[in-house]
Amino acid sequence: MLWPLDLTLATAGNGCWPTPLRLGVQSDPGRHAHGIADEGTRMSDRVEARRTPRFKTRRNVRIILPEGEAILGTMQDVSLGGMLVAVPVEVELGRTYRIEVVDSAGVFCLHGEALRLHLPPRSADGSQGSGFKIGFEFVGTDPATGERLSRLLEEVAA
Repeated sequence: MLWPLDLTLATAGNGCWPTPLRLGVQSDPGRHAHGIADEGTRMSDRVEARRTPRFKTRRNVRIILPEGEAILGTMQDVSLGGMLVAVPVEVELGRTYRIEVVDSAGVFCLHGEALRLHLPPRSADGSQGSGFKIGFEFVGTDPATGERLSRLLEEVAA
């Protein structure tokens, strides 16, 4: 899908609202003590306690920055609890971002707190590669958005 150039067209009438206040939701600071994982680390190399299964995918998303600018990214995996997105630039950890996602019914928005930054692998000469992967945890998901997310997971799993 091609994204509209005018952000108002991309968000009007599709349930995308400004980032909600995070009432009563607090991240466990000890759970993400470092916030950064090496690119070479495989998920199976470390113990993880996941509440919901992840599904690998390659879908375009838009991450809306607080200033209103959009970063185009590629969803790498998704679950009911969050997603991993490849982006060309680093985003600030600990902030909540609006993430525009496309499913079979069109564009919908999720709000995710950026909790993990995966660095790109180093080149043979030791220089840092380009691009980043950001781990988002979904916050403030209302029932209608939860249904859209469930539909997206069904589409990805099929």
